[in-house]
Amino acid sequence: MSVNISTEDFAILLAFESNPFMPMTELASLLGVTRITAKKRVDDLRNRGIIRTPIAIINPYTLDLHRVSIFAHVNLTSKLHVLEKACDEHPYTHYRVRAFGGCFGLFMQFDIPPNTDYLLHEFLEKLKKENIIDSFTTLKSSGIRTDIYADLKKYNAKLSSWNFSWNSWFDSLSKYKTDLPIQNKKSVDYTNFTPNHFKILRMLTADGSLKQTDIIDKLNLSKTQTHRDYNYIMDNYIDRIRFIYNREIFQLTETYIAFGTKPIRDCAARLFNAINTDPPPFRFSLDIIEDDSILIWVNMSSTQASDFAFSIWNYYESIEVYTLNTKKSKLYWFYPENFNFNNRGWEISKDYFIFEPLERTFS
Repeated sequence: MSVNISTEDFAILLAFESNPFMPMTELASLLGVTRITAKKRVDDLRNRGIIRTPIAIINPYTLDLHRVSIFAHVNLTSKLHVLEKACDEHPYTHYRVRAFGGCFGLFMQFDIPPNTDYLLHEFLEKLKKENIIDSFTTLKSSGIRTDIYADLKKYNAKLSSWNFSWNSWFDSLSKYKTDLPIQNKKSVDYTNFTPNHFKILRMLTADGSLKQTDIIDKLNLSKTQTHRDYNYIMDNYIDRIRFIYNREIFQLTETYIAFGTKPIRDCAARLFNAINTDPPPFRFSLDIIEDDSILIWVNMSSTQASDFAFSIWNYYESIEVYTLNTKKSKLYWFYPENFNFNNRGWEISKDYFIFEPLERTFS
């Protein structure tokens, strides 16, 4: 069921994307309204089920996990449902979402232990052998990435328009450097992992607004221990707290992914440096893939989305652009059982990684 949402209320959602816990005084200043008016609008959005509970997003690399994105082509809805179930059953799935463009498919992300790419590949090949997947593209992050959020200074809420041109922005990229930052890979000490840390991570990835008092009650910990564990987790394992709003009941934006099928280092570097110097005013993520190709994730209005697609096609060779159906997406909570505290290592047997999730998928 769709609902009406004003462009002013949409501005509130954009503001909370940059800071889910933004004070009402700051929000009111951004909107140009009184604090009381801002609070009334926020309360109304919560009461209508549009604003949802924020969640914590882990930084997988601090846990010695590595993010791999997969785009799988699927030719039937029935097969898509099976592939989604396979994601549900796999213990290392981070995210999945339906995508459509030149073909129909599923975009998936897995946070996997080091040196297990071959296991994920075998898992997907078996789904291909079962005729669930037609083909798939693997995009392994180099760890070099950048995220930006919507800039309300370039948004006219009354006209629901943006003071921005994708075409002009892409035309300006030639002036940026072709250097990428050096990725220093730090070793992770598994002895720092504790069962309580992972239990709290599980709770925070389900509810990022969880108070320390809630953790004390749920895990029966002392106040001192909870405070110590909570702060350690936030400082070391949490990338950010993500604002969540219900995309199923209104449609003001579109989310696109774009990924390069041919590595072009200069293009990738210029994009990275431009985003950090002169960012577009939208929710935008850029991930540099290990072979120097790119993965882009951007959320914007329908008009801007169309301009983005044509502009990036003109800029980047062999780019594939897809619209994501975020109404049919799933972000998975952290799964503590993936780590074996007896052996002090991530579970990586073929049974755990491949055969057991496939057996549950087809049961």
